[in-house]
Formats: sequence, structure tokens, C-alpha cells
Amino acid sequence: WEIMADGQDGLKRRLTDTEYLCFLEDTDSKVKHSSSILEHLNSVQVLYEEIGLHRHKLRLQIELADEYIRIDRVEEAQAILLKVAQVYRAEGWESPLADVVLRLRKCAQLLRKTSEHVLHSFELCALENVMEEDQRIAIFQSAQAVLLSQAAEPAPTKTAGALMSNASFIFDMHEREALNTCFSCSIGFKVVGDQMFLGSRVGVLVVLQSKAPLPLEIAALKISFSDPACAIEVCSNSQGISEGEQILEVGNDSKPVVQKSILLNPHEYHKYLFHVTPREIGQLKCTKAEVLLGDSAVLIWDFEKGPSPLASKQDTMKEVGSNPLSRMSGIVPNERGIVIDDLNLGIKVELSVKTVPLADAYTRIEAVVSTEDVKLESCSFVISMEGASDDPEELSAAVDQGIYMIVDESGATVEYKEGGFPLPSMEPHSHLRQEFLVHCSCAKDFMLVAKVVSQDLKKAGDAEAAITLKPSSAFTFECALKSCPYEFPMLFGRLAKSADSVETTAVSVPPNENFLLFATVSSLCSSEIEVLSVEFQGGSGSVDLTYPEGQYEMPCSLSEQESFGLVSYAKVGDAFSGSMGQMKVKWRQSSERYGDLVAETSFGLPSVVVATPPCSVKCSYPTQTTVGEPFPFSIWIENKTPLLQDVQVEMQDEAGFIYGGYKSTLEQVLPFDKNELTWYLVPVATGMMKLPNVKIHSVKHMAELSVPVSSKDIYVRPCNNPQ
Repeated sequence: WEIMADGQDGLKRRLTDTEYLCFLEDTDSKVKHSSSILEHLNSVQVLYEEIGLHRHKLRLQIELADEYIRIDRVEEAQAILLKVAQVYRAEGWESPLADVVLRLRKCAQLLRKTSEHVLHSFELCALENVMEEDQRIAIFQSAQAVLLSQAAEPAPTKTAGALMSNASFIFDMHEREALNTCFSCSIGFKVVGDQMFLGSRVGVLVVLQSKAPLPLEIAALKISFSDPACAIEVCSNSQGISEGEQILEVGNDSKPVVQKSILLNPHEYHKYLFHVTPREIGQLKCTKAEVLLGDSAVLIWDFEKGPSPLASKQDTMKEVGSNPLSRMSGIVPNERGIVIDDLNLGIKVELSVKTVPLADAYTRIEAVVSTEDVKLESCSFVISMEGASDDPEELSAAVDQGIYMIVDESGATVEYKEGGFPLPSMEPHSHLRQEFLVHCSCAKDFMLVAKVVSQDLKKAGDAEAAITLKPSSAFTFECALKSCPYEFPMLFGRLAKSADSVETTAVSVPPNENFLLFATVSSLCSSEIEVLSVEFQGGSGSVDLTYPEGQYEMPCSLSEQESFGLVSYAKVGDAFSGSMGQMKVKWRQSSERYGDLVAETSFGLPSVVVATPPCSVKCSYPTQTTVGEPFPFSIWIENKTPLLQDVQVEMQDEAGFIYGGYKSTLEQVLPFDKNELTWYLVPVATGMMKLPNVKIHSVKHMAELSVPVSSKDIYVRPCNNPQ
């Protein structure tokens, strides 16, 4: 190799070894090897595809993904590996699948995709034939550590729904075929025959399997059905399971054993038996199964979506053949479902809502009982509620005290008694219509269940129907506290409430001083409401509420969005803290009148705490003056605390006066001292004139201080000397 010496023509010399190596390195750096390798691999891939060497193409795609990872194009590598893994997974090639999933797990780590990392870790744990046991355990423990690190704050209530809503990861098993290699869930119905009657108990068998290398505890299990009344929710003992709740696990001898938790051993099918009572006629199927792993991962099997779109036909047939329920006698698989029919005795009950359900009011329900080929005698109509309260005693009291039967057109009612309402005898092919009133104690959804109980139904069960009521609030409530004029200095802001909310912010009030409470009630009901009475009740003996009589003539009517306001005088004693009490409104819908039955809604009044005002204000000015002549207007701000008080004083302009003095000033009042401010006002008009307003704001307490003038008007005489 020769080069031109010093750039001169015709002069050459040989390269030294060092110069030659530098020349080669410089030439090599100009060649883009990555682009050449990718171009070569893509060309070979197209060639393999054209000549039908699909397996060679898959191996080449893995090499192509490795090259993408090497040049830091991880997302493109992940996309290629996902397609390769889908093919290997569908054809059951576990060894090459393990190589691909290991690369996918690395891609998830590089891209910081925690969810993908957990997913591929669980899939590797299931490949026991190609992965070493120690390696599987290490990967499984790593995935569990990731889940634990992503756990959210503990749910306030230990229910399955609350725990799952708090999870950080949600895996849809319909879309995440990789997880199906590690976890499986099957649902079946344990019944005699494929048909069941409404109201009878149905056994639900849930079969779970885990291929993880270590035992795995299921924190919560939630099963949804086409009939919402059959929903199953259960938590393990470690999640605070209630003492009365049981988990029945069916062993190999088909005998159920009570368990306190759901613990999945590797490769074992665990069968759990639950009982449900259908409330709807038609086909009953499980629509969704949700399983909570630890505290942060939820696996969801959505059975309404059918087979996974990623699964091949061969894989689907293999999955159906390996279903453990297919080898059990007396079990109807969820794919078939069971039929829930009406009672075979020819008795039918239908419920319908006749008035809009409102909280604290009575809702009119119509029940229609029909018979076909049977005659009923000594029948009773039994009513129950589900979901209205978590307390069984409170729920029972609501049923006993809040249901009435309408006995005639005038609106006369009969109260519900234990054992139900008696019904007259019914001939075959007859119909009975009966209306009754149900009290909705709050604005929460609940289910009303009505049964016809008779001696003729003892063998087959009771004919029943159910309907869901969704009460809404009838009113909105707003409350404002304000000081009485000139009696004490602190003013209060506006506090708003809805009918079912609780105000927790306490307002500071001075002890044993009068103030005003302004309450506004607005109707949200589409029909006219008749307000019968309003009553204020103090929270304790320290709260004195005085309601001026005759503010409104009761009863009064409210249409939708109409409102009325009420004023009450209030006084709070020394050292009081808490709610001032409540305001009770008795009302009913104008079109619905049933004797003495009326609705009663209570609204909580604001919470207050007694506190001594930091400052007091006094003022001085003449009651009359002459136009054009200045007069003094003075105020004294007295600090009643041992602390320095900052107050902002602002004189607001008022037509008719010219004044001299501060427009706005910040005054610092020493402890137990007074500050005096004086303005000279010059009236420019005659007659009764309104004095300018002075606003005084306590900076520390963020409260307005009122100026306790005896009158805000002054009489201005004409000038005595017109000249």
C-alpha cells in the first residue's frame, strides 16, 4: 500500500503497520453492519416463505429479533417474538417456545412493562418439561415479588369486589393466551337434569388449576352469572373472611370439605362447590370468573366471548377434551347451561312499579298472581328485601315496618305482619291483582322478592318473582349560617348538602350568641310534592334552635326544581362541638295519598365548634348632619386575645358622600389593646342617606368582622345659609 507523500504529485511512500491498521479501522467504521445484517436476514426470510420452509423462517425471525435487541430496537423485536410465540404455542412446541418467552421476558424488562414481565414469567413457570425446577421456582418467586411491589393501599372493606377493584394488574384470559398455559378455570352446574325451577337451589362447581411450581393462594374469587342474583363473592381467610362464610372443596371421594381459604397445589384440579338461588326465568350460564392473585393481580375469564381468537382449532379441541368437568357425572358444563323455568304447578307471579321510587317515601308496587290448572286456598303473600342493608336485623325491621297492602280505592292500608298478607282463594285460570306500598329507607338499590305461599306448594317450592328498585333522592338541601345584625362580629360562609351527604367541616361560632340559620329545600321529583310540616331539632341541650311560626302556611306544594327557604334562630352553649342537629321534613306525593302514611326526610345541620371571637368592633357617628359639613365616623377594634391580630380594613364608596381617610389599610392590634380609625365624611345630598360600608377582615381567622352600627342611615339637613 502506498500513499502520496505530503500531498505532492509523483511522490509516494509505503504505509507503516500502524497507519495501515488505522486505515482499515476507518474503512470498517464507514460500513453499516447492522443495516446489512437486517437486510440479509429479511431477504432470507422472504426466500424461506416463498419456498415453504416455515420452520426455518421462525428460527430466522428469532435471530432477527436478537439483532433488533442488540441495536436497541426492542419494541420491533418484541412484535416479532410475539408472532413466533403464538405459532409455537398453538402447535405445542414447548422447547422453542421457552426460548422465545425468555426473550419476551427480557424485552418486557428493557421496556419496563411490568404487566408483560409478570405474564411471561407465569408462562415460563408452566413449561415444566423444558425448564429446570430451580429455574421455574426462581422465575415464579420473581413474579410474586413484582406483584407484591406493585400492591396498592389495602381496601377499606374486605370484600371480593373491593379487593379486586384495588388491584394493579388485570389480565383478560381471553386475550392473554400465554396465561392459559399456567392457569385454568372451568364452571359447571351440579343439578339433577338440565332443568330447574325458579327459587330452587343450584350447585355451582368451580374447578381451578395452577401449573406454578409452588402452592398459590387465591385471595378472592368472584363469579358472575346471566342472573345477577346468583353472583358469588368469596375471600380467603387471610383477607379477613367472615366467620359465617364457608368454602366447600370437593375431594376425590366427591364429599365436600369446609375450607377457610382457596389454596392451589401445583397441577392439581381443585373443585369448589357453591350454592345459588336463581331469581330469573331462562337459561342460566356463568358469564365471568375473576380470580385475585395476592393483592395486585386479577385473572378474568369472560365466557361470553367464546374461545380465544389467538387459539387454533386444534388447540380448542384439545382444551375441550381436557376439561375436568367432562369426566364428571351429574355435572352440566357451563357451555350448555341450565334452564330455569317457572314452577310446574301453573302459578305465576309478576311485579311492576307504579310510582317513581323515592328515598324515605313509599313506592306503589302491583303484583299479579295467575293460576292455570290449580286451585289455591289459604294463600299468603310473603315479601322480603335483599341488598337494602348489610345488617340483617335492620333489614328485617325495614320489611316489618315499611310495607303496607292497599285494601280499597280510598287508599286505606293494612300493615305487613309476620307470615305475609293473606290472599283470597283462587280458582283455576284466574288472576288476582294486588297493590302494596314499600318504604324505601334510603337512596340505595335493593331487590324486592314476593312469594305466594300455600299448602299446595309445599312439595315443589313457592311461586315467586323479584324486582329491583332504584330509589333516588327527592330533595336537595342547602344551609347557610350568618350572624344576627350587630350582635357579634363573626360571619359564616355557605354550606351545601345533598339529601344523603354528611357535612364534616366544623364552623367556629362564639358562645351564647345568637345567629341565623338559613335552610333551602329544593324538589328533585318530577311529580308535585306536598310538604306537610318542617321541624328543627337541636343536636343536644347545648344547641337552642328557635323556629319562627308562620313563615309558611303548611301544607305547601313544590313542583320539580321549586324550593322554599326557612330561617331559624340558633344559639350554642359553652364548650360545644358537633352537629347542630337536624331538620325533619314530612311530605308525600300529591297524587299518592294513603291515610296517615307520609314520608319523612331528615337533613343534617352543619357541625359547629364554640370559639371566642378574636376581636370586637364598635363605631361612633352622629345621627344627623348638614349637607356640605364634614362629620367624623370612627371605629374601635379591640383585641380580646393574648396574640397580635392583623385586620384588613376597607372603606367602600357610597353615593352621596365624599370622605377623607384610608381607602384600605392593614391594622395590627396589640394583645388586649384597641385601635381607633376615623374618617371625615362630607354629605353632598340631603335626606336619609345610607352610610358607606366598612369591611373588616381578620387575616388569621379568615373571617369577616361586622361593624355593629345601630342604624346604617343618617339624616342630612339642607344648608342653613344658602349663600
